[in-house]
This record gives sequence, C-alpha cells and structure tokens, in this order.
Amino acid sequence: MTHKLTMISAAVALALGASTAHADFDDMVSVRGFGTMGAVHSTEDQADVVGSVFQPDGAGYTRGIDVRGDSRVAGQVSVRFTDKLSLTAQAITQYQYDGKFTPNIEWLNLKYSFTPALSARIGRIALPTFLVSDSRMVGYANTAVRPPEELYKVAPLTNSDGVDLSYSFSSSRLQHSVQTFYGMSKPKIPAGDVDADTIYGANYQVEAGSALLRVAYTHMDVDLELDMIEPMFDGLRQLAGALSSFGFATAGAEASALVEKYKLQDINMSFLSLAGSYDPGAWFVIAEALQFSGDSLLSDARAGYVTAGARFGKLTPYATLAEVDADTKFERGISTTGLPGMFADGAAAVNAGLNMTLNQFQGSQQSVSAGMRWDAMNNIAVKGQYSYVDLGANSAGKLLNPQPGFVPGGSYSVYSLTVDFIF
Repeated sequence: MTHKLTMISAAVALALGASTAHADFDDMVSVRGFGTMGAVHSTEDQADVVGSVFQPDGAGYTRGIDVRGDSRVAGQVSVRFTDKLSLTAQAITQYQYDGKFTPNIEWLNLKYSFTPALSARIGRIALPTFLVSDSRMVGYANTAVRPPEELYKVAPLTNSDGVDLSYSFSSSRLQHSVQTFYGMSKPKIPAGDVDADTIYGANYQVEAGSALLRVAYTHMDVDLELDMIEPMFDGLRQLAGALSSFGFATAGAEASALVEKYKLQDINMSFLSLAGSYDPGAWFVIAEALQFSGDSLLSDARAGYVTAGARFGKLTPYATLAEVDADTKFERGISTTGLPGMFADGAAAVNAGLNMTLNQFQGSQQSVSAGMRWDAMNNIAVKGQYSYVDLGANSAGKLLNPQPGFVPGGSYSVYSLTVDFIF
C-alpha cells in the first residue's frame, strides 16, 4: 500500500502540475526546510542514549559524545494546484536503523478541501498520537531539545500511509478541530522490522485564547520481527518439545503457553493521550499524559510530563518533569518443581531471560530536566539541556544496547547541546 499511495500521489501531482503550468510558480509552490545539529553526552557508559528507537546506537557505551542522534536536515515542498487541492512532501535525512544518514520520505500526501472547514488527505501523513506530532522533529518549533522520551518513545511511529479527515469549527470563543485517520506503517528498526498493518484513531482539540486542550486515541495491530528475541522463542519451543518427550507434560505445556503468550504477531496496542497548554506569551506551561495498553512483551504503561518556562527577550529557561511507569509483572514461567537437574537449570535460565527481556522491553524511568533556549537569530535557536534520569527497579528505562556490565535500576545524567534552524 505504501508504494501504491506514493505512485498515486506522484501521478496525480504530475498530471495536475501539467494542467496548471501557466500558474505563477511563486504562488503555486513553496519550499521550506529545517534542521538540527546536536551533541549528547551520557554518564551511563554501559548502555546508549539514542535519539529514537529507530537508531542502532548513541551516547554512552558506543560514543562518549554522540553527534548523530539529534542531528537531521529536512526539506518540505508544498504545491497548491487549486484552491481546493494541494500536495505536501517532506523528506528528512537523519541517523537511521542501518547506521547511515539515509533520506526518508516523512510526508507525501494530497489534500482536498471540500470546504474551508472540512478536508481530507491521502498518502503518507503525520501520525497524530501526541500534541506535537506534526513538529516533533522540528527542533526550532519546540522549546526543549527534544520531546520527553518518557512519553514520545512509548509511541515512536511518526507517520502512516493512509487517509485522514479533518473538520474545524467555532462556537462562542472556542476553536474546535476534529481528526480521524486510518492507515499502516512499516518502519525498520535496528533489531528487525515493524509491521503496523492497521492503524486508526481520532483526536479532538479545543482552543480558547492562550489555552489549549487535546484528547487523542490511537489503535494499532502490529507484527514484530526482532532478531534479538527470536532465539528466546526458539529456546522455549525446543524446551517445550524436550520436556513433553521425557514425560514432563505440565512443564512442557507451560513452556508452550509462554510462546503463545508472548508471541510477536497480532499485537494489539492502544494509546489514549490527554494534553493541555497555556501560553500567554511571557511564560508557558505544557502537560501531556498517556495511557498505553499492549500485548506480548509490551507491558501496559502510564506516562506523562510537565514543562514550564518563561521568556526573557531571546532567552527562554525551562524545566521538565517526566515519568513512564510500566506495569511489568514478574513472570513465574516454567515450574522447576520435580524436574531433573538439566531440565530444571534450563527452565530457570529461560525464566530469568524472559523476565530480563520484559524489564528491558518496556522500561520505567523518571527524569528532571532543565535547559535554556537562546534565539540567536530569527531562524536559529541554540539550546542547552541537562537531564537527570532515575531508572525504575530492574529497568533499563529507554536506554538501548545494555551491556553485560549494565546495572538495571540505576541513574545517570545526560548533557545535550543543539543548534536548530529553519530556512
């Protein structure tokens, strides 16, 4: 479907472009861009702080100072064919799953406005799970160095290939907007593939002067292919067969049940988020909360953050409190009672490995951050940020690449410096 939508969008754009060749180019086409140059240092040297879950490594274990995770450059082209029909394309070059700075089509969609208030899009669109989903990669558009990972890494997908419908209206002093969407997404991650073949949801936003309130729901049906997890399932299947063959039917059934319980196919995920902000100009406060429900290795979780800051000319100091709390429960696994030594040791090892995977797959952590934004020029912002991260019990939080020397449940500091720009 991804390729079909891309081809359809391109074909329609070319056809309409040919029919409107007489239009004034400056009125018809706008070109914009944005980017970030960043550097990150982490005091945790046995795991990596990464810019997103789609990156293979970052600051900490792999690099003392990482200049890849937050760095990106993007271009966006908007073509207005008629008063009702337009095309938007956005390409981003950033550090990807394969360790390269590979360009990627982030948006490519056709928009048709039935009325000034009602519009529809088809193609690749931003997945509107959160408050700043449209601008989460545009560093210049955000006060902090990056959206809080406690919330935004719980739902890391940024776009979907499909359709959406948006409607806006006014009542009294309130401005309302409603959006529904349906699509799919198939991004690659360092450890394998993600196939979200069904994504749907809706959101509602209301604004009154300086205040904003937003509620959103997103559902996904996901299949995962993870190279690092498959050996664990292979081991469970082999152990289940061996236990059953030697007459330990109960333990064999328990091993088989674990394979089914934690399988990586047909995983149901849902995200219910609530966000609000108040920004009268001289100061601001933003808060966002998420209730996540998941299957398999993805434990249910609650996440949220509060960011507050004040503006003093070109300087904007800010602070953020953020937390993600995963309902990771201890898995009893395969009972070792009555098993001979070899089988008992194998079952105990599988149980330990499964519990370690559960704690790493959906980690808990809380953080406090403080930073400063300096608007050096009209199109350039320089930011510095310090974050202290406290991991949950037995958790790796949002760290990647934990090494044998990594101790779950610890704490560490992150120092970030970015230069954001638009053009």
